[in-house]
Amino acid sequence: MFHLAKTCPHCGAPQSDEIAQPVKVEEKKGPPKKLEITAEEARSLLAASAPDREPRMKDVAAELVLAKGGSVDLVLTLIALPVTALTLAVLGYGVLQAMRKRLPVNLRGAKWLAVPTSTALLAMLFVQHDAPTAAWVAVGTSFGAWIVRDLLRARAKSDPLY
Repeated sequence: MFHLAKTCPHCGAPQSDEIAQPVKVEEKKGPPKKLEITAEEARSLLAASAPDREPRMKDVAAELVLAKGGSVDLVLTLIALPVTALTLAVLGYGVLQAMRKRLPVNLRGAKWLAVPTSTALLAMLFVQHDAPTAAWVAVGTSFGAWIVRDLLRARAKSDPLY
């Protein structure tokens, strides 16, 4: 917790008196001292003061397509690429249509809802056109890889400084 804070930004607990002693300021001439904070204090400040902005299409595309780290994530991202590419095409078309009609675009939650919806739409196309078994296996494997990748990402601790 930041040493000058009166309460914790996460839980609201008051700072103990032994830590939060008033700092005596001596008037000195010369350059002011720099405020030094630890990495943990910086993370707390970022988490407490980060603006909660609406995600944009490029944010959703980066979340769906780009690997975040590790070889397992990279392999799962490559296997899930057919489903995520289809999802980006469907989302892009929807966003483009909304922008043409000057409607507001809300992509909050799109990265979790759009992939299953696009996969279900693709499955309906497969049923209508009697798709071969290999196509079903490819889409099922791609969707399964996407699920595993997102579960692994959800388990990983996110750090606002990275």
